[in-house]
Amino acid sequence: MEVQELLCQMFMSNHRFTHPSDVVRSRLVWTMTARSNFKHLLYNARKNAQEVSQIADPTLWRERAPTWMRRDYWESLCNI
Repeated sequence: MEVQELLCQMFMSNHRFTHPSDVVRSRLVWTMTARSNFKHLLYNARKNAQEVSQIADPTLWRERAPTWMRRDYWESLCNI
């Protein structure tokens, strides 16, 4: 199961809705919020790696991987 789907199911299991259309709308809002928050997390990770290493080249940030991200994902992002 995809992480996003698992997190959404966990959220939805804690809430009840009176109309089926509310479920669809809440899923849409949850997805938009999750995307925005993830984008913000990536921005902060990049900013932190740059500040700590004092180097502008992202390929040299590989050793500054955030603790919450898999190292291979971080290295792939640094290569982009």
